[in-house]
Amino acid sequence: MIKLSSKRLAEIEVDYPGFLESLAYFESLELPPCKHCGSTNTAAVQAGVVGRAFRLAQATTKFCLTASGSTEGSLWCRECGKFFGPVGRCDLESYRSRGRISS
Repeated sequence: MIKLSSKRLAEIEVDYPGFLESLAYFESLELPPCKHCGSTNTAAVQAGVVGRAFRLAQATTKFCLTASGSTEGSLWCRECGKFFGPVGRCDLESYRSRGRISS
C-alpha cells in the first residue's frame, strides 16, 4: 500500500528519476502471508540506507529496509515483526502481479 501523497511521490521522482517505476514494481508484488502469524501485511527485505531505498521504504508497505540485510529471511511481517522466507536475496519476480500504482 502506498503511504505518501501523489504530490510527494512526484517530488521524490524529481530527485530520483525512475523512482515511480521502482515503486510500481514493489506495489505489483503479491507477497506471501507470514508463516508465523498468517498476516498478509508483509514486505520484501532489502539492504541499504541510501536515499532512493529510504524513500521507497517511506512510500510503500511492501518494502522493508535493513542496514545490512537479514540473516533470518527475505520477507518481513509488519504485524508480528518477524522475518520469514528464504535467507538471502529473494526472487521477487515470482511474486509479481499485474498490479498498478494508485494513490
